[in-house]
Amino acid sequence: MATDASNLIGMPQLAAVRVMSKGSTTKMLTLGTLGIAMAEHSGRQAKNNTPAFGRVGLLAVTAHELVLVSMAGAITLKPKDVVARVPRSAVIAMEVGGGVASTRVVVLFADGTAWAVEVPKNTAKHARAVAAELGFA
Repeated sequence: MATDASNLIGMPQLAAVRVMSKGSTTKMLTLGTLGIAMAEHSGRQAKNNTPAFGRVGLLAVTAHELVLVSMAGAITLKPKDVVARVPRSAVIAMEVGGGVASTRVVVLFADGTAWAVEVPKNTAKHARAVAAELGFA
């Protein structure tokens, strides 16, 4: 498992992955298979609504929520602040894959928004664990 932010979140995290900001110039996402699912669901593409979390963050799953945490530190990064909390019931899909130098992670929400982040290729297994915990293995 990635960094443990359970104390900051206020409940045990079940899975987590360190994430990096995706290219901030993208406002509308082409989501591959999620784009198809979203089109079927609402007739439009998902809008990128990823909260600003700094250079590195942590995407963690608890029993009830998906939580985005900012990380801070000069040498060793540690959880700093909770940036966003979303009920697990609001997550309708999660895709892990794609990208050359890093792995793309997209979380799609019932309101038509999405969070798009990247993870280093060597930690993609943690992103897949988050997806599996959310029921999107």
